[in-house]
Amino acid sequence: ETPVPAPQAPAVPAKTTYVDQTFVLTKAETMYAGQAYPVDAAAFGEYKVRFNGNGSAELVQSGLALPAEYLTWKQNDQGEYVIDYVVNGIPIMNYVFIPVDGALTMDYYGTLMTFTPAE
Repeated sequence: ETPVPAPQAPAVPAKTTYVDQTFVLTKAETMYAGQAYPVDAAAFGEYKVRFNGNGSAELVQSGLALPAEYLTWKQNDQGEYVIDYVVNGIPIMNYVFIPVDGALTMDYYGTLMTFTPAE
């Protein structure tokens, strides 16, 4: 008699974690008249982001690391990762990152920036 294999649970795709992982800018597109135009991401300089498990964040913008003591992050109801840049109780800027297929996107003044995991 041939043995019957035990039922196997369906394969579940690995879920990308966005916490405690560094993401770097790898792609940029600007919009004009409803059309997307690629922009050389290197033209922006170094951009990278990290959401730490303790609620702090790290953000390098055009090669300049923003002061980490003023950066915190949270995930909103839409699943977006939001960095709050607040100095002495005064909100300076919110950076909104949207998870997309293992990457993060951010609309930065009309330029869609795509961040992928650093190697």
